Amino acid sequence: MTRDIANDPQFVFWREEAAKRGYASSIALPLTIGAGTIGFLGMYSERGDAFDEEEIGLLTEAADDLAYGITALRKHREHDALQERHLTQIEALNRLMDATVQALATTVEVRDPYTAGHQRRVAKLAVAIATEMRLPPERIEGLQLAAVLHDIGKIHVPAEILASPRKLTAAEFEIIKTHPTVGYDILKDIDFTNPVARIVLQHHERLDGSGYPAGLKQEQILLEARILCVADVVEAMASHRPYRPGLGVPTALHEISEHKGQMYDSDVVSACVGLFQSKQFEL
Repeated sequence: MTRDIANDPQFVFWREEAAKRGYASSIALPLTIGAGTIGFLGMYSERGDAFDEEEIGLLTEAADDLAYGITALRKHREHDALQERHLTQIEALNRLMDATVQALATTVEVRDPYTAGHQRRVAKLAVAIATEMRLPPERIEGLQLAAVLHDIGKIHVPAEILASPRKLTAAEFEIIKTHPTVGYDILKDIDFTNPVARIVLQHHERLDGSGYPAGLKQEQILLEARILCVADVVEAMASHRPYRPGLGVPTALHEISEHKGQMYDSDVVSACVGLFQSKQFEL
């Protein structure tokens, strides 16, 4: 604190400038946080010896509050910057995950050209059904991933069986039936935020227990798997296969409607049929 600027030797170099500005006394209080000093709070007065003990006490409190506020603001900015970097990293990881998923899906389609695009079309329909049923966005995202990958287990099935132009033998069909379990084994250790591997495992289950691989019934089957099941059946029946021409969407809708509540979830079937009949959905 300087009580008399005009006679204080510390102000000799700018005493004249202080006089021009009308400064007669001054005080400088450190802005400290812990053991560190981040700046100073300086005040001037046109009166000499202007700052008494009470005012110094108030100014000291103000300096402490100012130091705290500046530090809090800096921490807030650092937190925002860290959060932005974190979000950028998450977006990069999501893009990497999407690219990996597409690569896995393409691997199956390369081995089975007759189902090229099948997984993407199933995913499109499954997402539309889930949206119609108003599932939360995070569950729809998990369903989409599972739908794009639902046949990944067919990488274990010999290509000659996948592309066979004739009806499969019982033994060949048993090999085909392993693909949900193989798909689950491929995906189970990937840290998805949704039960993607379980959805893939269950997408050939049926409400009455007639499905595979575990013969699950009713609520034992995840809702996402019930949606994927219907989307898969509709797309598979409507599209061309090596052993038969496409049967068309009307035939597929008739199939799921005929077994509504028995093999296929009633709400899922209603949503699916409504998409095609009322909202002109196209595969």
